[in-house]
Amino acid sequence: MLSLLVWLLSAACGGSHSAADAGADAGDAQSPADAGGQDSQAPEARVWSSPENISQSATYSDLRINWGNSIAVDATDAVHVTWREVVDPQASPLVSKIAYRRRASAAWDVTQDVGPEAPGLGHPKLAEAAGNVYVVWHRYDPAPTSFDELHLARSTAGGAAGSFAPPVILVDDAPVVVSPAGELSTSPSIAAAGDWVYVAWSDDRVVPACGTNVPEVYLLRSADRGVQWSALLPVSAPDCRSSWTPTVTATAGEHVHVAWTDDRHNTDDCALGSASCHEEEYYRRLSDHGAGLDTPEVRLTRDDPGPPVQSWAGNITVSGDAVHYAWMDLSGGDDWEVYYARSDDLGLAWGLPGRPLTQHAPGCASVRPTLAAENDAVHLVWFELCTDPGGDTATVFHRWSADGGRTWSDRSDVTSGAALFAIQPSVAVAGDAVHVVWNDQAEIWYATSPAP
Repeated sequence: MLSLLVWLLSAACGGSHSAADAGADAGDAQSPADAGGQDSQAPEARVWSSPENISQSATYSDLRINWGNSIAVDATDAVHVTWREVVDPQASPLVSKIAYRRRASAAWDVTQDVGPEAPGLGHPKLAEAAGNVYVVWHRYDPAPTSFDELHLARSTAGGAAGSFAPPVILVDDAPVVVSPAGELSTSPSIAAAGDWVYVAWSDDRVVPACGTNVPEVYLLRSADRGVQWSALLPVSAPDCRSSWTPTVTATAGEHVHVAWTDDRHNTDDCALGSASCHEEEYYRRLSDHGAGLDTPEVRLTRDDPGPPVQSWAGNITVSGDAVHYAWMDLSGGDDWEVYYARSDDLGLAWGLPGRPLTQHAPGCASVRPTLAAENDAVHLVWFELCTDPGGDTATVFHRWSADGGRTWSDRSDVTSGAALFAIQPSVAVAGDAVHVVWNDQAEIWYATSPAP
């Protein structure tokens, strides 16, 4: 299991850490609520279509990083998917390209490249609103000075063939790269609602209060469907400890919701596998379409007394006044489980997380959750890694709630038993139909569940 988790969490390390505690909490979760009970009112588990290989590539197709979304469904029920296509796996850094495919009128269009192949491309994330499709990713450039850039490609024609404009490097009001040379902008998450587009990411630029480079969470926003972008907006407090794995969501209202993993409570650097790694999940609501930091940060998790515990890699979604957040956590023991929390008042008060929504067998770990919600229906997917003498296995599972996250169905196998090593799922919902993509054996797979 350890080797699997080292591979799984390889992106967790990086960035700077301070040895001093960051001080008092900005705010704590309040208003306890059931985090996922199951009783006679829980809905039936979903039934899934046979998995469909949608990448069908001669190269290596992959998904990674669950705090952004790889799939979206628009108002016409068209499905949009993005992934990374590795062209040269022997190169360092890898040479790859960003792929996109649309399913319209129950048939898949031809796969498109939304940007030129290049070394160091990160895993893309996607959002759709008002007929516009947005794909964002980072690019690592090792020379002459190591740095990362954030790139965005946009289609104003719903992802139709040939409709993606050439990708742009996201910029501030002045014509400078968001991440100057020597700094790292990594693993962005993107959300869109109406004309507004939001990108959140972790950037280890110099924090003046710390006197050094420290990863903190930042936001960019566009009011005109990605044509022009705001100045860089800090989200997490500059506490000289790493804040990363940011996830962002928004609706047509003015509020933007951002959550992330924060190391401010560490007693030591949060090195991979360190027994002293103390991570907590934080949340902040931004008003005025992301311009207003009028609410304090909220600490969503609080480890029990004793040895520090890791939590990591959350995913956030919103429907109506309900904000839903799921993450992976070691609070229950030696193996990762998926935990869940929600707010019923647009992020002002949060229910305390209850028991995990995943309860796997010994020797397994439940990791990388993603969420989708529409009205009172909330959908959760994750993958379960298990050790076995005959070889390690991984399977994608789904649970859903019909009452806003209060009660949950039994889990169902999204791969219908066909998984070889199914990992990194992403979920979207439109009406009663649920859509999931995942990575298995260097291909991208898709399945859907119609109305129950």
